[in-house]
Amino acid sequence: MKISLLPFLFVLFSHFASAQRSLLKLDLEAQGSVTTGDAVPFWMRSNQYGSVPIDGGSAGFIVRTEKAFSPSRDKFFDWGAGFEGRLNAGNRVKALLIQGYGKIRLGAFQIRGGRFRETTGLADTLLTSGSFSVSGNALGVPKIELSVPEFYALPILKKFIAIKGSYAHGWMGTLPIHFPYRQVDEAKTYLHQKSLYLRFGTPASKLKVFAGLNDNVQWGNNKSIFSKNEFTLSPWEEYRYVVFSKRFEYSQVGNHLGSVDIGFTYEAPSMTIMLYRQSFYDKDGLKHLANAADGINGISFTSKTPDYERLHLKKVVFETVYTKNQSADAVKRLGLLGYEDYYNNYIYREGWSYHGASLGTPLITTTLDGSKDLPRNDREYFLNNRLLAFHGAVSAGTKAWSTLLKLTYSMNYGTFSTEKAFGKRSQFSGYLEARKVFRHDFSLGLAAALDAGDVIPSSVGVITKLTKSF
Repeated sequence: MKISLLPFLFVLFSHFASAQRSLLKLDLEAQGSVTTGDAVPFWMRSNQYGSVPIDGGSAGFIVRTEKAFSPSRDKFFDWGAGFEGRLNAGNRVKALLIQGYGKIRLGAFQIRGGRFRETTGLADTLLTSGSFSVSGNALGVPKIELSVPEFYALPILKKFIAIKGSYAHGWMGTLPIHFPYRQVDEAKTYLHQKSLYLRFGTPASKLKVFAGLNDNVQWGNNKSIFSKNEFTLSPWEEYRYVVFSKRFEYSQVGNHLGSVDIGFTYEAPSMTIMLYRQSFYDKDGLKHLANAADGINGISFTSKTPDYERLHLKKVVFETVYTKNQSADAVKRLGLLGYEDYYNNYIYREGWSYHGASLGTPLITTTLDGSKDLPRNDREYFLNNRLLAFHGAVSAGTKAWSTLLKLTYSMNYGTFSTEKAFGKRSQFSGYLEARKVFRHDFSLGLAAALDAGDVIPSSVGVITKLTKSF
């Protein structure tokens, strides 16, 4: 019944968009995919904001609409809003809210509330394998956020220093708890996020340097986890401990993780070159440089060539991702809280995930994504978080055509609790997409993806995408 209403909704939204053409951007999209197995290939579903089912072929119907800010920066006050809904029909029918938000701009500041697409960390946002903290792999956590979303050049030193940052409170819902001494089926859980990034270099500088950090905390009503006599902090004290990463007795309050990032951009005559590095923390190892070997290293080349009729490269990205160290050799030597055990947590049963999907890089494998025969620890939701991965991606195109290629190869070692049984397992994932723009703002895309290896189920998939923009 729901699917039969789609043609009617298509016509309805078409008329609505025509009437509001000057105010709104509207996209309608239909997708259809087939796969050779029960699993959708990795790059067909990863970093898609939790919108693509992972279990076999399906059809998807998407409505996106957005009222963006005015491009003029002279307006002190402006407002915007967005909505994106998706209906998936495959092994089961499911409706998803991908985006639903409102925002206002007050000079350099922005206040935004709802669910929205976002990534966190210095990286090439288009072709990266995924940032450590928030990669766009899962649905967005509903939240309210105060931010400086774009770099704001301070009116000193010829605007040599620019800043951007954010402070947010989110609602993760009721999550299962597996505290060693107390089992709680569900507890209200919140999300605290903050970030601060600096840019050094005047607006006209060819070379710019970036540095910053982001902090993310899952936290909740700890009196549901500990006994009332054990947890003596008031709600306000608990929040302060979360914000300032303070220890209560032997541990931090909440599940803290994030990254410290550095990067450089250079404006060459024909391209922009970007180098970046994300260094991880999931406990306290990074401040001792105990897990300094772990991180994401990337370089991107972005062409300045206009979109002519001739096919040309638009962007090329290379990344390495290393997560094997995890401070394990320094835990006893430095008296750390424990090895980093990326994304797993001894209180929150599903760790750094939301609605089953990793909030961070999808290369760290959940129990839902991994092959059924992989060794696993029942107390670890992420069964493979020690890996070395090589990732390359290319986008090319003309005015009418665009193509995208992603190739990722990884060597995987499970977790420290399963390393002997897990051994070393290789994995390859590839993705190729081509899209053609036609008259009247129609576009048609065709993509193919392949997984081969020992970590996720081997699969081949094909997906078609038909989009109409208004």
